[in-house]
Amino acid sequence: MILSKTMVFRGKILVLLFVVLLAEQLMTQTHLYPVSGTDGIAGTAANSFVIKWSEEPGAIDYEYVMSNNRACFETCPGDTRQRKTSGDTTAIEMNLIADRWYYWITRVIYKNGKVSDWSAISNFFTKTPPNKGIIVQIAPNPVINRKISVSIDWAVNINARNLTLYIFNINGHEVVAPFQVEKKVGRFQQETFPLFFMPSGTYFMRVVVDGKNTEGVGQIILKMIVL
Repeated sequence: MILSKTMVFRGKILVLLFVVLLAEQLMTQTHLYPVSGTDGIAGTAANSFVIKWSEEPGAIDYEYVMSNNRACFETCPGDTRQRKTSGDTTAIEMNLIADRWYYWITRVIYKNGKVSDWSAISNFFTKTPPNKGIIVQIAPNPVINRKISVSIDWAVNINARNLTLYIFNINGHEVVAPFQVEKKVGRFQQETFPLFFMPSGTYFMRVVVDGKNTEGVGQIILKMIVL
């Protein structure tokens, strides 16, 4: 039997549609942070770390599994965590063991109830940053909602009266006008500043105490990551 050109064309279209639908069903996540094989991005709490992946069209939820055992993700015993994220593409895992490699995978849950394959495995090292007891802390860090909350403990420098906060990029250029903070009554003080205008990237905050542009007690540099 000789097939007409029209039948052949329609057959090719059906095959193409099947391939497209299959590709959509098998779509897996692109992991954004941290870069696999590097130190993890520390969260605001001790031994907490942040992971972030790409947003997928048609997704209503995402699921991830994290473990300190590469061979174990879904059901085997040990330190394995499986979570849904309520549609968020960022997750913070708490109480991870310091100085360990952790492995994680993700998948997509679509509006039609279908679920993608699990992604490739990514990993990071839980290198916990030391607590330097500085006067200012940034939370959340990484910044995931385009605003930062600055926690000040005036007891670290009991004689301080004010702070100036400078934010600059990795090239050393200031990206926003300095933030001024005057000391209020009490030991602890919380201040919030918007960062809606800043693109994702790594920044540094220079904290100058009482206008002292000196290294050491008068000046502190904090690393800040905007996701």
